[in-house]
Amino acid sequence: MVPLLVISAVNIFSVRLFLRYLGPEMYAIWFYVNTLNGTFGFTDLGLGPIVGRYIGIALGARDRAALEQYWGTGNVLALIVVSAMAGIFVGIGVIFGPKWFQVPPEHIHMLQWAFVAGGCGLWFGYYGNFWLILSQAHFDFKFIGMWRSILNVAQVATTLWLAWLTRNPVMLIWAGALFGLIQLVIFVRHALIRYNLGLNLRHSRMARVKELSGITSKAFGALLVSSFGGSIDRLILG
Repeated sequence: MVPLLVISAVNIFSVRLFLRYLGPEMYAIWFYVNTLNGTFGFTDLGLGPIVGRYIGIALGARDRAALEQYWGTGNVLALIVVSAMAGIFVGIGVIFGPKWFQVPPEHIHMLQWAFVAGGCGLWFGYYGNFWLILSQAHFDFKFIGMWRSILNVAQVATTLWLAWLTRNPVMLIWAGALFGLIQLVIFVRHALIRYNLGLNLRHSRMARVKELSGITSKAFGALLVSSFGGSIDRLILG
C-alpha cells in the first residue's frame, strides 16, 4: 500500500505548484500530453498481466523451461506491440494534436516535441511495467514498493525543479521518460540477478504465441474501453 499512499500524497501536494511554476498555457500543454498518454492504457494490449499469469503458473509447477518460454515469447510480443503503440501515439499527437487542442501557432512545435517525448515515456513506462509484473509474479512486493516510492518522489521533485527553472513542459515530459528508463534498468538488473532471466528471446515459441494471444485478445476489448473511456472526459473538458 505504501506506493499508492506516497504517490497520492505527492501528487495532491504538487499539482498547485506545477500550475504556479508553469503558468496556465504551459501547464495545459503538459496536461494535454499526459491525458492522451492516459488514454493509451491499452498500449500492451493486456499482454503484461497475461504473461504474468502464465509465469505464475510455471513457477508454481517448478517448470523452468515453460517459465523461460513464456517470458521470452512475452518479450518478443511486448517489444513489437509497445514499440508500435508508442509510434502511433507520437504520430497521432504530432499530426492531430495541434488541431485537437487548439494551441496558439507559436506553441505548435512545442506541443509536437512534447508528444515525441511522451511517446518515449510511454515506451519506457509500459515495457518497464512488463518487467515489474515479472517481479510481482515472484512475490517481490517489498522491492517493487520501495523503488516505486523512491522513483515517484524523485521524479516529482525533479520535474517541479524543472518547471520552476525552465517553464517548459517538454523538459518535464523528457524527465518523466528518463525516470521510466531508470525504473526499467532497475527491474531488468533485478531480474538478471535474482531470477536469472534476461530477454530470453531465443526461448520464444510459436506455440506460446498462440497460447498468449488467444487469452490476450479476450481481455483487450475491456481494457480498451476502460482506458479510453476513463480519460475521454478529461480530453473533452481540456
